[in-house]
Amino acid sequence: MVAEGYCTVLASDYYYPSLLHAVFRLVGERILPLPHAWALVSANPASAIGLSDRGLIGAGRRADLVIVDDRGPGPARVAAAIAAGRVIFVGDGLSVRHDASRCGSGPSRHPPRPAVEVASALDNPA
Repeated sequence: MVAEGYCTVLASDYYYPSLLHAVFRLVGERILPLPHAWALVSANPASAIGLSDRGLIGAGRRADLVIVDDRGPGPARVAAAIAAGRVIFVGDGLSVRHDASRCGSGPSRHPPRPAVEVASALDNPA
């Protein structure tokens, strides 16, 4: 049904990791490309309930982001999360560096905040 376009939103009211796993299963089984699969858990649900400031990355939006690590042998996992431009979760093996010089300068409802770079400690050793 998803491949035929009958599904526009994926939701879960119990096991929150199921959404992430569903996205990567749809991609892994070549049912949808990643941007379309991710829209089922981001832009589409936000739009469905009238939240026009989230679900997509862009100027004037909330800056809610999830950094996903799908490199392991197991299922994809949330490596870090940013809500309203602030880091709220950083998983094991990651470091966070704030770089105020990378702040955006466009119009926004939210005051400027330092740009955040989340890097894998394995890829970028300190």
